[in-house]
Amino acid sequence: MFYQLPPVGHQIGCRSQAASPQGVAGYFASDCYFFNSGAASLATAVLATVQQTGLKDPEVLLPAYACPELVSAVLWAGARPVLVDFAVDRPWMALDEISKKLTPRTCAIIAVSLFGIPERIGEIKALLSGREIYLIEDSAQAFPEKTSMEVLQSDLKIYSFGRGKPVSVLGGGAVVVEHGALSDRIAHIHHEAARSDSRPWLRRLKIALYNRLISPRLYWLPNSVPFIQLGATVYKPLQKIEKMGEFEMGLLAQNIERYWSRGEEIQELLMAGIAASECKKVMDLAAVSCKERQPRLLRYPLLAKSPAVRDELCDKLNREGIGASRMYPAILPKVRDMVAVFDHSDEAPNAAAFSQRILTLPVHSGVTKEVVNKMLKIVL
Repeated sequence: MFYQLPPVGHQIGCRSQAASPQGVAGYFASDCYFFNSGAASLATAVLATVQQTGLKDPEVLLPAYACPELVSAVLWAGARPVLVDFAVDRPWMALDEISKKLTPRTCAIIAVSLFGIPERIGEIKALLSGREIYLIEDSAQAFPEKTSMEVLQSDLKIYSFGRGKPVSVLGGGAVVVEHGALSDRIAHIHHEAARSDSRPWLRRLKIALYNRLISPRLYWLPNSVPFIQLGATVYKPLQKIEKMGEFEMGLLAQNIERYWSRGEEIQELLMAGIAASECKKVMDLAAVSCKERQPRLLRYPLLAKSPAVRDELCDKLNREGIGASRMYPAILPKVRDMVAVFDHSDEAPNAAAFSQRILTLPVHSGVTKEVVNKMLKIVL
């Protein structure tokens, strides 16, 4: 009871430096604009595609299993969210389902790098050839390596710097876009937005508290209080779009460098341990999805053979204080307060089965080799 690893989260550096948007943008490919949250960044990207296409009653395709903030962003931008089912046993939208859902009103597709596993951007772009439909890559759960600050494959890319993200300052987000008409529209939205109120003393206090509470000796405390609902999946309409606060901007460079300096030993140990076993209870989702090159993961995802196996493993792991997570509890139409957004025709059987079988293990800097051995013993 008095030892509980969080499912995700690294220590956050709090040494703010004077940083201009142009200076921090040097860490990113192409044009970069910073907003007050990942959801606000995504909403800005969607709004730019709505404006660029000029469509009446625009639609945006997005995965049926995802964070509810995607829906908040689409609705804020004045578009209708259209859900796409997953491919079987994969964290990706099914390509044939994307093709079926495209209409003359489609202005954009949001492709999510779930857990840090990249979506198939090139294949989705090929489906859009000859159409004025923009591809937005939601990279809230991923961040590029220092050696691969890649040229964009998608039309726009979103990062989040909120709690539990790969690079975190407990708030903020970014839109990365190639220079051109879309960039001009995002620049205008950014120019018109108010600056988020930066109170350095309060942000430092929040970061200090966060850094303490993600310790396994303390995380059990807020995690045991029901009304705090750590990690709960809820739908909250987006309230406003602002520029990212200056103090938070000043924290970004330090925390990007901290991210790049972290090793991947824990992830590699988990992958090697699972690969060496003949376990039939779970599928190593990263291994089967990324056969050529394993990305750095925010969480280590396993797909259990059944919902009952997933729940049994999750309960066993958490009784040992390991911080396993069931992630989002259901597909988007089944999330609380979102039933009215979608109609009963929004069925996604593959995504629904995925939601009932997914289990993630922590791979953050608080995980030790001893914990990895304990995870493997339970899971395998």
